[in-house]
Amino acid sequence: MASEKEKPFIEDIYKKNLLHARLIRAGQKTGRISRIHIPEKLKELKELHLAGPEDIPGSRSIDVDGDRVPLFAEERVEYPGQPVMIAAHPDPRMIQLISEQILVEIDEPEEPFLLGDKMPDPQWIAGRTAGELRQSRGNPDRQISRSQQHVEQVIGTGMQEHYYSGHQGVVIEPFKDSIVVTSSTEWSHLIRRNLAEVLNREPETVLVQSAKKSPSFGGKLWYPALIAAQAAVISEISGKAVRLILSKAEDVLYTTKRAPVLVRKISSFNEEKELTASKTEILIDGGAFPVFTQVMMETAIAGASGAFETVPSSVSVKVIRTSRPSMDFFSGTGLAPILFAAERHEDSLSAAAGMSPLEWRLKRLSSKAIEGDCDRLLKECAATADYERKRTAYSLQNRNEAGIRTIRRRRGIGIACGYQGNGMFHKSYRDPKYSIRITLFDQESAVLYTSAIPSSHRTSNIWKQTAAYALGISTRGISVINSSTDATPNSGPPFLYNHLSAINELISTGAARLLKKSEKQGFPVTEELSMNEVPADPDSAGLFRGMTWGAASVEVETDPVSGEIRPLKIALNIDCGIIHNEH
Repeated sequence: MASEKEKPFIEDIYKKNLLHARLIRAGQKTGRISRIHIPEKLKELKELHLAGPEDIPGSRSIDVDGDRVPLFAEERVEYPGQPVMIAAHPDPRMIQLISEQILVEIDEPEEPFLLGDKMPDPQWIAGRTAGELRQSRGNPDRQISRSQQHVEQVIGTGMQEHYYSGHQGVVIEPFKDSIVVTSSTEWSHLIRRNLAEVLNREPETVLVQSAKKSPSFGGKLWYPALIAAQAAVISEISGKAVRLILSKAEDVLYTTKRAPVLVRKISSFNEEKELTASKTEILIDGGAFPVFTQVMMETAIAGASGAFETVPSSVSVKVIRTSRPSMDFFSGTGLAPILFAAERHEDSLSAAAGMSPLEWRLKRLSSKAIEGDCDRLLKECAATADYERKRTAYSLQNRNEAGIRTIRRRRGIGIACGYQGNGMFHKSYRDPKYSIRITLFDQESAVLYTSAIPSSHRTSNIWKQTAAYALGISTRGISVINSSTDATPNSGPPFLYNHLSAINELISTGAARLLKKSEKQGFPVTEELSMNEVPADPDSAGLFRGMTWGAASVEVETDPVSGEIRPLKIALNIDCGIIHNEH
């Protein structure tokens, strides 16, 4: 079995009679497809293979935790550049020219429907809601209507690219009774299940193995299942190995990004400058085919109040279908934009109350935040950054220079706090959560089997160290196998937990059980368990198994010519628990 160092990148994999595939995409307009024009000279090419929705033997869409994404557009193009079919040819240069000659004609083209930077009229998004979730406490609307002062803000976080140096790609190799998929993926079992549905075959006949990973590996959670299914269709038709690699242009334009989020917050004060009620409306741009809608909504609800005590309040979340490719949330399951909005609003509330942002935050911290030592983290962070002195100095300096033409670089400083949710309790999630299988062969050797794919060898080394310590053997006697679906249990999507901490927790629990088993049964002995079997901390509650708290202060200056804001100093204070690797 190939080690991580021996695995090839997708770009370096070559098979006999390999076909190079390319997706045929619609133009920059959406609307009903009138026809797909294929020149006659292309139809005469013997080595050219084409496939569309009608050529799919099974399901025409992939399933991502209950949300579905079509392989190809059929009657309508829902976002610019949506694939309508796939082409394959032995010559990679030829397939590029071929794809440029196939044209998608749209009947009465429509302008793309996008979520802007202002809260839209409810009628404007009517019929485009993919999911909705509400939570309320008390009667905030009545409190706000009766208040003498309230603060209203709309805070937006735009679409964000997730960097990874490797391409999105897949190689499909068909055999008589099986199919082998090599993909740069974080979730191999999702590919296996969906290819079985798309090709109308048994899951046991689909083997998925991971290719060598790029130095930065995020953004490859569910999307590889889509391109694997697209490539598998043309491999099934041609009977040949197919390699589909997205170009960098395609990657930038059409692969998953962090979903844009719009948050409207309204908070009211009484005469004593005390907060009396709050109301939050959240819109999440899920793209044309939103995925993980329930996860995003639950996370938004959980993070709406940030680290602060709630007053009578209401939170409503909607996931909106737009004319973008399917969006994603990456690390933190979409929590970051929600916490950002909460922190920006707290700054405005502190100004309305006539208090410094630090003083206001310390007063408003929730009991959960105080249990997580967030008050201590905030105070230590402020002391490290010299926050209060610099804030006062910069405020005076900027006030004195107001209205005066100057080339002076204006400065400012801010402070914020927040948390990372660890391990989600997601009610609708159907796959097994993180799981491992450990086999202890004797008193000196053991193997860890998991489909959780580490982002670097350092993560695997930490898993080995944890297992070695728990089992009382040398790290040289520990091996980690996560190469293919036939060798490893399904670990579900990695967004449920951090790779490192999830597997470490399972290793520690599994090793203890193994040692007890070995005393009774001898060797070899195997133990398999998932996160479902590991109890949460007694003091954890809500959506997450636990929370990691942190505080940050950022000092910035503006360029007098360009107006660009540049960070000068950043102070971070995070309770990170055990440090496995200082790097």
